[in-house]
Amino acid sequence: MTTFGRSSLPVTRKPGRNPPEYEKPILFTNTMFGEEIVYFSKPGLPNWDVITPSMELLAIQVQILPGQKILWLGCGHGAAAAALARKHITSSFFLLDINIIAVQMSALTAHSNRLANIHISQEARLLPEHKESFDIAIIDIPKGRELARRWLVEACWALRPGGKLYLAGANKQGIQTVIKDAQAVFQEYTLLTYQKGHRVARFTRHHSLEELALTASQFESHRQNWLRAYNPEKGGWFSFEASTPAGMLRLHSLPSVFSFDHLDDGTHLLLEHLSLAGGEKVLDVGCGYGVIGLCACRMGAASADLIDVNLLAVACARQNLAYHHILNGRVMASDILSAVSGCTYDLILTNPPFHSGLEVNYQITQAILEQSRSALKPGGRMLLVANRFIPYERMMQPLFPSVQRLAEDSRYHLLLAEAR
Repeated sequence: MTTFGRSSLPVTRKPGRNPPEYEKPILFTNTMFGEEIVYFSKPGLPNWDVITPSMELLAIQVQILPGQKILWLGCGHGAAAAALARKHITSSFFLLDINIIAVQMSALTAHSNRLANIHISQEARLLPEHKESFDIAIIDIPKGRELARRWLVEACWALRPGGKLYLAGANKQGIQTVIKDAQAVFQEYTLLTYQKGHRVARFTRHHSLEELALTASQFESHRQNWLRAYNPEKGGWFSFEASTPAGMLRLHSLPSVFSFDHLDDGTHLLLEHLSLAGGEKVLDVGCGYGVIGLCACRMGAASADLIDVNLLAVACARQNLAYHHILNGRVMASDILSAVSGCTYDLILTNPPFHSGLEVNYQITQAILEQSRSALKPGGRMLLVANRFIPYERMMQPLFPSVQRLAEDSRYHLLLAEAR
């Protein structure tokens, strides 16, 4: 019998009240497959303090033979993968996620359970180097159809002929739509279970990668042709041009990165009002594909650090800095400002994320503001653009001696805060 739930350890909080410190990982325990297992998680990760029904159903439904090689896409905090890895100790588990927090928490979970058969990638993908090398692929569907489609194609490329894909998710999260997308790649499937509004489906890779390419070539429009767009050998890059204060820029991005195919209105508003004194040190928080930090470098910054929690966004930002021959910028995967801890800046720029999974997460917002204040030099500035409904101005006022609204439109406001 498998039992799932919240932490059995004492915690100094009540649900919905007294949230834990953002920076600190929290230890959870559960009984899974008749044995106690521990896992680490923290705020900032979707479903950070629960084992979802999807994770539970996957752990129960996946059938693994001795010595098999398993790819888990969307590992989260790693609890379900750890339970399976302990049960199937002769099999190898390779865990990937686009969220650097998930990568870090899964590593802690694997280490705490002494599971040497779990391997965790610091990159957002293992392809094309590891194509056709896995017996099983597992996807706990993410927020966003674009990322789910990317993972479906990656799973197909990663599986050996005859390999199995297990796909799980909630109805309200779009599992039925993703199953339909999976049929375009794998064709037939078996619905293994449907419980608590969640489904698990199993697909088998019958056709070759050449046959998949032939299927992709039958689509004509870009919007339909996602099978070809996600070709791992070609990187799946999408490019577009955007008018910015630093000139017309060709930008490269990946589907599932925020506003991957155009310059969003909030970023446009920030760039319209961006001015730099020569030689300033700049930080771009939540950089996405890197356009804000890129513009700062081209507009006179001495240096710019670009950070994002999303590993695909980090790959995009690196691609764009390299494409535009930017030598005074660096890009890092980071949980808020953790990757630049101890660094200080003259100017912090951000169009910050405010969602964790499907929910608005003001704890992330608060952490961004507090860590940014600590990272500003005396007299330094923070320029933040956000949806008007998010109470950033009210949250910034206790932290900064001066907060003013530089600009706004029907959807966004641009706020300037100055450090002491």
